[in-house]
Amino acid sequence: DEEITNAKEEWSAIRPRRSSRLRKATTLPIDTSVVVDYKPKGEGERSVNIIAADLERLRPGEYLNDSLIDFYLKYWFKDKA
Repeated sequence: DEEITNAKEEWSAIRPRRSSRLRKATTLPIDTSVVVDYKPKGEGERSVNIIAADLERLRPGEYLNDSLIDFYLKYWFKDKA
């Protein structure tokens, strides 16, 4: 039992940081209003919507979500190429 307790303590010391947004999401409503509707150059490309709640993910210490990564990749490869 002592080994298990020690292993749990070691794991809690090295496990990755979890986003604070997950804790906030259970108590605060999420603002789903669209802030950016990005349409990449080229035919057949799917647009990317960035909602107000996604902007919270741009703060230091937060993790990016799929929408932000998708926006950046499409912007970089389609419009900057």
